[in-house]
Amino acid sequence: MNGNWMWGNFFYNVSYAVADVTGIHMSSKNSYVNVLGQANSKPIIMTLSKTDGQIKQFLTLEPVPAQASVPTYFV
Repeated sequence: MNGNWMWGNFFYNVSYAVADVTGIHMSSKNSYVNVLGQANSKPIIMTLSKTDGQIKQFLTLEPVPAQASVPTYFV
């Protein structure tokens, strides 16, 4: 909510809005903010400019399906 009030931005990736922010972290040089959250029920990581809230990077973490069967090797 403070991002909307401070910067006036609506954060999204293509068509999925950021639904939940679970963590934020300021960079060691105070130049950008890392944001952890969820969009479309998938984890996301955003890097935002500290001054104006512009998105520098937006990553969506896609789940990797587990292998259904364990391969068998013969010697």
